[in-house]
Amino acid sequence: MTNNHTVTFGDFNAACQPGNPLQFNSGFVPANQGTNGQQPSFTVNVANTNPIPIYCAQAQHCQAGMVHVINPSENDDDASSLVQFQRAASKAETNTPANQITGGTLANFAGSSSGSSNKERKRADLVSLAFEA
Repeated sequence: MTNNHTVTFGDFNAACQPGNPLQFNSGFVPANQGTNGQQPSFTVNVANTNPIPIYCAQAQHCQAGMVHVINPSENDDDASSLVQFQRAASKAETNTPANQITGGTLANFAGSSSGSSNKERKRADLVSLAFEA
């Protein structure tokens, strides 16, 4: 999938919608503008083992399966498993981007060194998510 991508904190009960409260959101990142031959990455500190839903808010990317779960349930029947989150996303009627950039650090991006306040980002091809324990 090409074009813009986001790394957006989601909601297991409302797939393809920002979680409330919003814990992190990269905004739309133009990955084709990486630096030093590397794709941009959005780093989020994961401080516990709770399941964390993530989705891409670009177009229908979430519905097409561009979702992820950090610390997913090992039980595929549980709502916090990757299997169930993907199923819920595939049935979502809308894909809503978050209204603010927050909660992480954007690296290897030619347009910005931080994910905190660059609102001029418009396009992307790939977003890598890195985690720090």
